[in-house]
Amino acid sequence: MTLTLAKRTPADIKGIIGRGIGCVHGDLPLQQALAADHIRSALYGHAINCADTGIVPALHTTRLLTSVRKTLDLLWPGASTHRLPGTAFDVAQHTLHNMSLAGDLANTGGGFWVGTPFRVVRIDEGSFLVAGGLPDAVVDEVTTAAPICAGVARFCTIPRATLVEQLQPHVQSIDDWLGTIEPLREWSERMLAKYEQRMAPDHDLSADHLEVYAPDVFDAQKQMGRWMPVRRSSRPLKGVRLCRPLPHFARDWDRPYYLAHFSARSGHNAVIRSTPVSYDTTLRLRFGLDQILAAPRTAVITVGTDTFEWEAPYGLPDPEVRVLALSWPSHSGPNRHVFSKLALPVLEHAFRRLSVELIQRRGGPHA
Repeated sequence: MTLTLAKRTPADIKGIIGRGIGCVHGDLPLQQALAADHIRSALYGHAINCADTGIVPALHTTRLLTSVRKTLDLLWPGASTHRLPGTAFDVAQHTLHNMSLAGDLANTGGGFWVGTPFRVVRIDEGSFLVAGGLPDAVVDEVTTAAPICAGVARFCTIPRATLVEQLQPHVQSIDDWLGTIEPLREWSERMLAKYEQRMAPDHDLSADHLEVYAPDVFDAQKQMGRWMPVRRSSRPLKGVRLCRPLPHFARDWDRPYYLAHFSARSGHNAVIRSTPVSYDTTLRLRFGLDQILAAPRTAVITVGTDTFEWEAPYGLPDPEVRVLALSWPSHSGPNRHVFSKLALPVLEHAFRRLSVELIQRRGGPHA
């Protein structure tokens, strides 16, 4: 018997693994794809072992991350301690965060995690985003189609016969996956009416200390911008306005927000009624105000051969922020997200829900 040995370098092994799972976008998305499948496999195996015991099949964060870091360090020495660009996370932590954001995992409390039920999210005819806690090998068996991985995200093309016969109960729309919520304008008008009822005369809120959300004012002046110091506005601020203290009058980490009515007095705007509003509510409300004030936003993405990149100049609200789970951090700068091009229809749908116009520009081979 003859044995033949062939030496494989780490680069060879990475290439073989990357081709095997369809992840050809570079080291970082490959690291996250491997880390995600490791986590799914650990939770799935633990759930199978606990199936007849009555024990909740949850694993702790520490156990999951320690195991993932050891695995990644075999091919990428030091990956367990390297912080990703623009984040406070290493690869393992960022992968766990994105899996939670994507709805592939659920936190049961106390740092314990379980995998969520298997779903396939219809992107277009025959193309799907795979969601849930099943490992890649099990997804391959269930769908008869090996998933294509890009970071935490997984995509597959499912034969129609398999879809109709076996998977129909597991199919979701993109809206189902993102999270259902009433249309933006209706939600925004309801929120404004709700907070309008809470408003009271405010003699302590100085307009000179505030900046106001006024994209319509910037548009009228043919300028770019969203937030304007109230004292700079030479026109009356009509209707309910979102406002906040100027940076030097508040702490960055605890900046309050208000909805207020202003009145023009002697050429200056003064607060006449106001009420506090939570930061999380303002994230979605800003997009609604854009629509109400006829000042919609744009999002510019740079499209490459198999990926695209979005530099996020603003945060996304819940639940549309879930779409960022399909991305990984870019090395080209902070607040830049790289996606597989297979995720483009999902991002487009999320932006449409927020009335954001998507603009595509061509980039390099990898955006």
